Amino acid sequence: MNKSMTFASAMGRINDSYVTSAMSYRETPHKALRVILSVAASVLLIAVFSPFLILTALKYMPAPAGNPSSTAADAGTTAKSAETGDPSGLSADISMPPDTDLDLWILQDVSDLDLSGYPVLWDSGIAGEYYGKGYDLELDEYGHYVTEKQNVTYYLSPWPDISDEGKYVTRIVITDPEVRIYGLTLGSRTSDFEKVISENGYTFDEFMYDSEQECYIIAHKGDVKLCVLRKFGTDMISMSAECTNNCDLDLYYKYSPAVNAPIPPDTDLDLWILTDVRRQDWSGFEEIYGLFGGREFFGKGYGHTTDENGYFAMPERYVKYTVTSWPDAMSGNSYVTSILITDPSVRVFGLTCESSTEQFDEILTQHGFSRGETAIYSAYVPETTVWRGENYHISISIRNGVRRLAIAAPTTNNFDIIY
Repeated sequence: MNKSMTFASAMGRINDSYVTSAMSYRETPHKALRVILSVAASVLLIAVFSPFLILTALKYMPAPAGNPSSTAADAGTTAKSAETGDPSGLSADISMPPDTDLDLWILQDVSDLDLSGYPVLWDSGIAGEYYGKGYDLELDEYGHYVTEKQNVTYYLSPWPDISDEGKYVTRIVITDPEVRIYGLTLGSRTSDFEKVISENGYTFDEFMYDSEQECYIIAHKGDVKLCVLRKFGTDMISMSAECTNNCDLDLYYKYSPAVNAPIPPDTDLDLWILTDVRRQDWSGFEEIYGLFGGREFFGKGYGHTTDENGYFAMPERYVKYTVTSWPDAMSGNSYVTSILITDPSVRVFGLTCESSTEQFDEILTQHGFSRGETAIYSAYVPETTVWRGENYHISISIRNGVRRLAIAAPTTNNFDIIY
């Protein structure tokens, strides 16, 4: 019991009614305090949750007639874009995300962008492929590009269909392990990718594996697909936006002025560089077997010889055509991408493999070529001089004492196919 009841019992002259009155008086302050605390809690709850209640009411309040909400307007824009193919209604966020070390972003409109700082791998005028800034291009002895294993490449084309106007970034491939995207790199853990990419609005698909590539992550966000994969032993992050080809155009390459160009005057060849040979009749051309990822043929009238042991050997004088995909080794077509001539009787623009460097300078300059630096590639090819054209290069080299004239269309090899 409380202290007041103890005191009343000791006095002995306080009756029961007085004690009851004393107890009621003692409890009255506690009741008042509870009422005050209850009112204060109610006021606090109203202050905290009233903004949420107001926002919720506004969210579900119907828009006034004749003044559609912004959400409805955006939906109409997206629907119109889907009908007309207008890229203005992109379903992917085309702003550059934070913690990303790229010069361009997927689906960025680059129609009016100055690309002079981006090394060009190839450009047909309608589509093209470029290195990111800071990556260099090198040529081997045959005039083919030596692809850096660690780089960033941008694929530019019209979108959403290849026949549309404009030019957009429709593919980005990252093989440089130091380049970040959403703060992630090729060295990041799969669990980190899943977490960060999900936080940025991507939806994951099933994982995929086949004999040629391992796809660790496949995710979509609107029109953009993001993959983390290994292809032919190369780890990469790939972002792409699907581009339709409703007019069945030949993968854009036939628009290059160099493709299927006629054999130039004063040239003694059966085929010219960048001739599409998918329907070529190879009767009369002896095939040279052993090239992985392409095919090689002697020119008409030439053939192999045998050594003292009866094995296959190359003749001293010949013309050889190399057929591969173009502009990349994985493009899935067939073009003459290299012509090698050791026969001094065969002319190219009136020049032969025995012509002097000065003669090459004089004639090739007239045809729009510019002379590059003389380079040493190996002990087998002590010196090579290259004249670079817009779509292909011509070079002169000496190998094992034999002068060689080579014509080559630069071809990328992004997946390091071994020839």
